[in-house]
Order: sequence, then structure tokens, then C-alpha cells
Amino acid sequence: ESMNLADTYAFTGTVSGAGGLVKLYSPASCTSVSQLILDSTYINSTYDNYKIIMGYTVDTDGTRMDAQFYVGGTKVTANYFWQRMRGYSSNYQYDADGATEMQLTHTFGNASGETHTLILDLLNVNSTTVATRIGGLSYGGGTDGNSYGYTIQAGQDKGAFASVVNGIEFFPHQGTAKFLHFTLYGYTK
Repeated sequence: ESMNLADTYAFTGTVSGAGGLVKLYSPASCTSVSQLILDSTYINSTYDNYKIIMGYTVDTDGTRMDAQFYVGGTKVTANYFWQRMRGYSSNYQYDADGATEMQLTHTFGNASGETHTLILDLLNVNSTTVATRIGGLSYGGGTDGNSYGYTIQAGQDKGAFASVVNGIEFFPHQGTAKFLHFTLYGYTK
């Protein structure tokens, strides 16, 4: 005999501050672009933390996806760190301090079927005491036709931790990207 725990222990109360997701942005269609900018319309004091899910292709073989923050409506081109590690090997790249951008992916391919996915958490955007950070996963087709997965950590370095972030720009380091799907969620406070 089996027992359904959902029937036995059904929750009937409410949870305050549980961190539910609110869908904020998801374009109906996307074209090839050199950058995708989420400005203060979406990244603002309403939410401190966000989830970003995107799938895309690139037009240039051997390119990667990068990102930069906006502070006070101005794009920041300094004081970043980033690191990424391939899931099944010792392949590890990083810039621990003073980078000009956050390199979110390894170089991926542009052949048919070499699609790419990023799943990211954007954290602490309104804090002046804890740096804004991005953490997540990257999956994609390499220039050799194989699929690869990476763990990503990136964000403000020690020179920028007190800056409130009110936007983010995603861009391939060369060529354009076609965002096949893109969704931004806010975590409720």
C-alpha cells in the first residue's frame, strides 16, 4: 500500500517572504542584436534579486556572452570579477579583480544545433554593503560540436561593492546574438 504525503500533510497556511518569482520581462520575438539591455525599468528598488533565463545562438564562431552593469543609468566598464569552471574537467578561467566586463560563458560555436543557455541569479542590486553578484550555469555547443556546461560566478569587485546597480547589458564579445527566448523574473522580498 502507498501513501500520498501531499494528502496527509497538505499545507493550508500562508508563507510570508518566501521568495516567489514575478515575471517582469519576456519579449514576444527577438532578432539578432549586438546587445540586450535591461535598464532601470526592470532592475530597480522593487526587487533586490532577479532570475534570468535565456537561450540564444551567435553569428560568429568562437564567441562568448559577456555582461556589464549600469549604475545611475551609466554603463560601468571597470571593477568586475568573473570565474567559470567546466563541469567535468579542470578547465577553469577567471579574472579576480579589475576586469572590464563579466565573461559569463566560454567561447561557443555558431553551427546549426550549437545553441546556448544561461540560467543566472542576479543578487544584491540595491545593496551598498554587499557587492552585486551573478551566479549560475551556462550550457552550449562548443566550436568542436560537443556540448559543454559551466558554473559561473561574477560581479562587482572590491572597488565597486558600494554601487547600487540599476541595469545590466548582455552582449557577445564579437558579432551578434539571436535571443530565442529570454525571461527576467524578480524575487519577491
